[in-house]
Amino acid sequence: MSKGTEKHIALVALFGAIGGILAWTIGIWRGQPPHVSVWLDSPLSLVLGAGASIVFVFLISNTDRSDRARLIALALVAGVFWEPVWEASQALVDREVEQSRQKAAVEATQKAATLAASLQSASPAERDRILEDIRQELQKAEHAARGIDSVSGLRRVSLASEQLLSVGEDLPRRELRTLLATLDPIESRYFSGNASIASATPVPAGGVVPLTISQSDLPTGRMPLLTAGARLVFSDLDAMKAWFRLAIQTRSTTTLRIKATDADLVAAIYSRESLQLVKSDDDSGGDLNPEIRADLATGEYIVRISSTRPGSLPRFEIRAIIEATRQ
Repeated sequence: MSKGTEKHIALVALFGAIGGILAWTIGIWRGQPPHVSVWLDSPLSLVLGAGASIVFVFLISNTDRSDRARLIALALVAGVFWEPVWEASQALVDREVEQSRQKAAVEATQKAATLAASLQSASPAERDRILEDIRQELQKAEHAARGIDSVSGLRRVSLASEQLLSVGEDLPRRELRTLLATLDPIESRYFSGNASIASATPVPAGGVVPLTISQSDLPTGRMPLLTAGARLVFSDLDAMKAWFRLAIQTRSTTTLRIKATDADLVAAIYSRESLQLVKSDDDSGGDLNPEIRADLATGEYIVRISSTRPGSLPRFEIRAIIEATRQ
């Protein structure tokens, strides 16, 4: 690092720290509640202001460092408004991470499509190797796609997946279904059938998920409430279906993870108000376990767990992960 750069960083940090102290002073004057305490907020604002000014000047705005007056003004403003600067920097990092995941998902999907195109001319021994390579690429694509939240990002992966769907070969079905389920609802147009209208993962005939349920379908007793992070164990060996309540206080990305041994369960989320299917899943959690990831608006929902196999439900564990969506 050159001496000139070190001077610029020191200058920006100094005026950012001044801006942080100004923000603390203005907050006291306006009667705003402290973040930690009145006096601890002072050094905290100083440090956060200095850091925010460096991030804003050198990362977000990337301003001309030869313009000293502009450098000082930007540093001061960034120090005063250190909270939105840190939020903007977090959004920038999130965007970079998502773009990286998007690129990885597209590249893996395109590679799988290229491999699939070579199946027609491959020998039987080569086909087994190629199918295994395709399976691994689909798993990579699905893993990367799980971290993509934007519709535009999912759509790019979706377009890449169309090459796979046009091959017409006997591709690794479970991995392909899991990838397309992750891209739901974009990919739902590729499937038909009762349950797949609302879910990209087709559900076997034995575990059909109805598009709507009636009030008479619900249990008469109180349904257990799924709360963020809590694990519930279901062990009613006489029950044919399990029902849970899910209350969303603010718009959230909600993930339901269900784990059972030697079972093939199906999970579905319904709106409590309309009793209509929101999303369903069969095998996305691995080992025939369902896992649902859905963006849910504020409100109450009902979770229905059933089995694709005849008989009563086995013992299983269900966990809800609820993360508020940034506004």
